[in-house]
Amino acid sequence: MDRKKIEQVEKEYLDKRKEYQQVKEQLEDYRRISKRKTENLVDYILTIYRDVDIVHAKPFLSELERNEEQMHKTYQKQMEKIEHQMLEEKKAYLKQIELLESDDNID
Repeated sequence: MDRKKIEQVEKEYLDKRKEYQQVKEQLEDYRRISKRKTENLVDYILTIYRDVDIVHAKPFLSELERNEEQMHKTYQKQMEKIEHQMLEEKKAYLKQIELLESDDNID
């Protein structure tokens, strides 16, 4: 019966979705780590220039801020791409299930 085919398609879809979720979680972890490292660098720079003049630290801080924004945009684009892929996979899955069910109804 086609029920086994449907179950196989469901299993493949769920496995693929799990893979996407793992990649998305990794990206979130990378983003958190990146943010923490930037914060640590800012603290370090402020500590170094504490005894001098904060004016000297501003170029470094501005560069770190730009880098942080760029990394955030990059991670965000990657997550959006993964979410789009997940949506496309879901559409393909639903289409496959629909076809299998319609084939099953014909038989």
